[in-house]
Amino acid sequence: MQKLKIKMQIAVLFFLFSGFLAASPISDLMKAGKWEQAKESALAEIARNPEDSSLYLTAGICEINLKNYGEAIKNLSKAYDLNPKSYLAGYLLGVIYEETGDLKEAVKYFEKSYKVTKDKEKRENIEKHIKMVGERMNATLPPQADEDARRPDKEKEMKKEKK
Repeated sequence: MQKLKIKMQIAVLFFLFSGFLAASPISDLMKAGKWEQAKESALAEIARNPEDSSLYLTAGICEINLKNYGEAIKNLSKAYDLNPKSYLAGYLLGVIYEETGDLKEAVKYFEKSYKVTKDKEKRENIEKHIKMVGERMNATLPPQADEDARRPDKEKEMKKEKK
């Protein structure tokens, strides 16, 4: 189910991202679903132009489609580091972390993506992800911790106990 969810979201994002890719052999390979060849081409381009965040983003999308999530995180993180205002790199990192169970990292990247986009639809989508991740995080808390998390006075009590 999770992998299907990632695949569906990536397909939609690839469609959106493909508009940003200039007509190129890499984009043609991606459109044809030739992910390994597209990735190799992107990596070759990265060797020539290591500061181009879009090439790392391209390699990251290819890795997602190849189900190499560790490599996808590596490439998308580099894309994000080179261009922290990249909504797509941050969003994709959030999706991968959400689907692989690293919920704190997911929220971190969703929040970063939210801050850099003004697009209402994208923001609403991010808000849905943050809500779902929050629900999953609350579901994994032990019963007492969950109850304590809902009590605003609990934080004050805990501070008093430490003194």
